Amino acid sequence: NIVDYVIKYLNNMPNLDKHSKELLDLFEDCKELDIEFPARFAPATLKEIIKNRHENKADDRPLVVIIFPKSDWNRAFYFTDYVDSLIAHNYRVMYYEVETEEEMITYLKEGTKGQRASLIVLGGHGTQTTMTFGKSMLDVSDKKQIKESGVSVALENNGQIVVVGCSTGEGRKTEDNIANLLRDIFPQ
Repeated sequence: NIVDYVIKYLNNMPNLDKHSKELLDLFEDCKELDIEFPARFAPATLKEIIKNRHENKADDRPLVVIIFPKSDWNRAFYFTDYVDSLIAHNYRVMYYEVETEEEMITYLKEGTKGQRASLIVLGGHGTQTTMTFGKSMLDVSDKKQIKESGVSVALENNGQIVVVGCSTGEGRKTEDNIANLLRDIFPQ
């Protein structure tokens, strides 16, 4: 992946200048935090995300947890200007990349340790009944497993979930779809 490539490249360069050292530190943080797509964000946004992930403690800012897929064949998840806006409006953004629904559950719990989210953004390549993260997908038949995980407490009362994925709301309120699955899991 690009993170490993940049780290290897910079480590092989003699006499790194200040900016190259900062870039190396940034990419080493991404590797540690399992962020494979740092180019999804502006450098200042990425630094804020890394700081929030390292600290991972509640504060007086409203919390946003963003879960994006590791599989992004068409770069659909590179349109992240809204993350800059959330940070500019004093939200604490916790960002994670996942390959499985089990990782999604784990990171929702980790990101909301000590503070429930006012907003959860869940992204993945989708169909009406599935959302793909990489190695596996969330589908409407996962409802019982996800409910039993206890993850529904991650969202505060009156919190919102934004689903970023094609076709995941198809069928609206009358048919099974990912949006309705999440409405059932997070009834707040």
